[in-house]
Amino acid sequence: MRKTNKKVAVPNQPVRLTKQEQEDPLSVLDTFFDTYHLNEVREVLWEWLTAGLTNDQGAYTTARSRSNLLFLYEHVESLTEAAYLIQQNRKTKRVK
Repeated sequence: MRKTNKKVAVPNQPVRLTKQEQEDPLSVLDTFFDTYHLNEVREVLWEWLTAGLTNDQGAYTTARSRSNLLFLYEHVESLTEAAYLIQQNRKTKRVK
């Protein structure tokens, strides 16, 4: 059974970002990477993945759902790395 976040009233629209963050979404990257190091994010993503795959009572009991979880994990990790590079490039340009 698939569960969704009930907060999402409008599909494909930000629900967590403030008005200010929506106007300057790159500031979210600054906040995120000032709070977490890239290696920490990788570790937590890996812990989530292994917890989801090794728990018999979880939502990932079929081969397809486990495959989808792995697919999402890989893309979230890539997205995080790209966001990190964007944030680091912006930070370097501000210092110059």
